[in-house]
Amino acid sequence: MDSRSYDKYCPITHELNCKCAVNRIKISSLQVDLKSSLRKLFTDHGMYLKFAIDSILNKSNDLNVLIQRLHKNQQEIAYQIRSVLGESNTLTLISYLIRHVDLIIDLCKFIHNKFSNNISNTIFSNNIFSNNMFSNNTNNMFGSFNDITLDFNIKILNNHGDEMSKFITSLHQNKLPFDKIKYFWNRYDNFILDIIKSRILEKHETEYKLYDSYYNELLEFSDLLSNSLYP
Repeated sequence: MDSRSYDKYCPITHELNCKCAVNRIKISSLQVDLKSSLRKLFTDHGMYLKFAIDSILNKSNDLNVLIQRLHKNQQEIAYQIRSVLGESNTLTLISYLIRHVDLIIDLCKFIHNKFSNNISNTIFSNNIFSNNMFSNNTNNMFGSFNDITLDFNIKILNNHGDEMSKFITSLHQNKLPFDKIKYFWNRYDNFILDIIKSRILEKHETEYKLYDSYYNELLEFSDLLSNSLYP
């Protein structure tokens, strides 16, 4: 039996966790539009991660609240597809997603503390942004920060993305091939790093163009998951 059979979902967003301000009659799993609900949850992912990055770089006092909301969002993404993952894989996916978010937050803090008060042409490589950000080549797409410690931390983030990609591939090897999933997470990390760079350097037009592209790729990945796991 579908593990969602007795679950009730928000009638507006079709999420398992209804966030409406008023009580609404919930819908059953048979009425859920999984593709749309996952898109909404990945929209939350991109939006709250951007809020968190801005909070760090702007020295706002809402970061802890945003991190809690991001952690909750990773749980919501995994539980939305629990019926096909099973409980064990759902918990594993949550662990991977939360860890990746935490690595990004830590990396953003490191970049801010090290570089934000010392902006100069020597901080970043000459090619500050990924001019080929829409290319199929993900190798060094965002260039180097010219800092060995930071490059090492970026490598940790990339390696975690590779490990998470292996797990996601294990969920359906034919429809979620490793190279395709790894490519997504590599580009995901690259976009985030370029967004951080552009905000520090106050290149806001570039920053929001990058965010638009990053957001579209989140939706593409969301669709890949829903189409692969719930054909």
